[in-house]
Amino acid sequence: MTELEVKMSVNSVTRLTRGTEMRERLLTLARDGVPDDKIATILTREGHRSPRCADKVLPITVGRLRRAAAIKVTAQRSRWEHDDSYLSPPELARRLEIPVNWLYVQIRTKRLLIDRQPSGAYLFYTIRSSRHRRPSKPRHRAT
Repeated sequence: MTELEVKMSVNSVTRLTRGTEMRERLLTLARDGVPDDKIATILTREGHRSPRCADKVLPITVGRLRRAAAIKVTAQRSRWEHDDSYLSPPELARRLEIPVNWLYVQIRTKRLLIDRQPSGAYLFYTIRSSRHRRPSKPRHRAT
């Protein structure tokens, strides 16, 4: 006889087999000041999962449960930390002098293809050139 384990989709943490255990562990880590994304990684490693996600705990699930328990984030992240050879959307928008929302719309509609970082951030690789200004349009001579 062959056994098959199927993880059923549920719509709340309380309906997960180990939901109560996961919630208690999550709240303990949150009270200790561990950031949501780190909590999600720890819980996933411990074999937990989010509702409607068969293989991991999502940071959004952690945040929802943390807020429901009225636990505030101890230190807000002001921006995604990244290598200087990359630009965040706000940094790129400033450099190009375009609205940052335009970049996000282009990413969302897949007109601008970009890989999302494991941290959740969108980063653009920068190519440095010797020119510090935009190229001008070629001028045509009248003949």
